[in-house]
Amino acid sequence: MQAGARIGTGEEAWSADIVFRVNGPSPGELGKPKDGAALVSTLAPALDPDLVDALAARPITVLAMDAVPRISRAQSRALVHGRHRRPPRGGRGGSIR
Repeated sequence: MQAGARIGTGEEAWSADIVFRVNGPSPGELGKPKDGAALVSTLAPALDPDLVDALAARPITVLAMDAVPRISRAQSRALVHGRHRRPPRGGRGGSIR
């Protein structure tokens, strides 16, 4: 087995067995993952049910990283921690728990 990584084109990335992406695919990219591929991304499934339906219609596996449960100890290092933080009145940072 050979290991390693290289920088490739966008088309090469979409043709991989596992596609990691920061944001979910745009409507024009929904058909780009190859059949049988896995897409790992932030998808906000509760906020974009049309995207979930479109991805569910494809023969791919999708993992929404923003929907993965986290233990409270890991919350400060969680992928979506910034979305749960709002500065309280007065301008000092804090977390909503």
